[in-house]
Order: sequence, then C-alpha cells, then structure tokens
Amino acid sequence: MSDSINDNLAKNVIRLGNEVRDLAKERDALKEHIRYLEIELNCETGRWERALEENARLKAEVRDMSISNAVLRDDNEKLKAEVERLEFIHRMYTLAVQKQKAEVERLLYVGDAMAVMVGHIEVTGDAHRMMLELSKEWEAAKEGKQP
Repeated sequence: MSDSINDNLAKNVIRLGNEVRDLAKERDALKEHIRYLEIELNCETGRWERALEENARLKAEVRDMSISNAVLRDDNEKLKAEVERLEFIHRMYTLAVQKQKAEVERLLYVGDAMAVMVGHIEVTGDAHRMMLELSKEWEAAKEGKQP
C-alpha cells in the first residue's frame, strides 16, 4: 500500500510540478502582456496629452479668429458707411456738373445770340471795330482761348 501511496504522491508531485510550471509560464506571459500594455498606455497617454494641447491651441485659434471676425465686421460696417457717404458726394457732384453744363449751354446760347446781334448793328468807326473785336473774342472764348 505504501507503494500505491508513494505512486499517488509521486504522480501528485509531478502533476503539481507541471501545474507550477504551467502557472509560471502563464505568469511570465501575463507579465509580458502587462509590459506591453504599459508601453501602449504610455504611448496613448502621450497621444492624449498632445491631443489636449492641440485642442487648447485650436480653441485659442478659434477665439482669435472670432475676435478678428468681429473686427472685420466692424471695419466692413465702417466701409459700407464710407461708400454710402462717397456715393452721396458723387451724386451731389454729378448734379452740380449737370447744373454747370446747363448754365454753360444757356450762356453759349445767349453769347451766340449777342454776337449775331452785334454783327447786325450798323455802326461806323471805332464802334464798328470794337464790335468786330468783341465777336472775335467771343468766338475765341468758346474755343477755350484767352483774349
């Protein structure tokens, strides 16, 4: 009987030895897996930190762009007001030019009529020469020449 106890004991010792060996292998594999996961965690932590930094940078950029956008909006409103002011001035100048052109037309008409009338007045001597000179000066003035 002692042989059978010894055989059972030997078998159990071998079985326990195999279990211990298998558990040691599993432990080593788990340790290796833990090292791998720690490396992955460090990598992910670095990525996470970089992502947080990038997020903060992008938020600051958006804030700066919002401020710039508000400034540009204000500038745009000022420019619109300036365009309206300049358009008003342009309309006023256009009206003034039209008014001046109409006045020039009237003066030309009257001047031409006066020149024709002077040519029909019968005078002699110095008065006649003065009237001819006046007609010549009028024609020169219409051409933009100074007498």
